[in-house]
Amino acid sequence: MLLRQAEFIVCHGRKRSLRHVFLFEELVIFSKTRHSPTGHDIYLYKHSIKVHHVLNVSVNRQMFNVAKIA
Repeated sequence: MLLRQAEFIVCHGRKRSLRHVFLFEELVIFSKTRHSPTGHDIYLYKHSIKVHHVLNVSVNRQMFNVAKIA
């Protein structure tokens, strides 16, 4: 079940890219958004982390934080 979703910016030097993150009960998925010719958003998979591999996941109405175990 999807708990939350949000957008964030990834910086590589001077280049900035918008990413979308989906927080599920057992998985965090990171994706890149593309726009189709029909005007719909398409999410391209980039990376995922199993929730049991993260140290802390805190969720409230406005945001969520994920801290990965080193």
